[in-house]
Amino acid sequence: MGEDPRKLQDAAARNREIADHVRRMREHLAHEREEIERIRHSIADTREHIELTQRFLRGEMAAEEES
Repeated sequence: MGEDPRKLQDAAARNREIADHVRRMREHLAHEREEIERIRHSIADTREHIELTQRFLRGEMAAEEES
């Protein structure tokens, strides 16, 4: 007994849908990873700016410039 051609076509169509969904999810995850990396860099830049501002406000930078 052979397989029902319609069942095989339905299964193939479902497999294509699943493969397309997986592809879209991988693309979405790659984009999200890039966004997370951008945010991490932004946080690092902000921390550095805060540290420099705190040092300036404490007068540490003026003392370093005088040396």
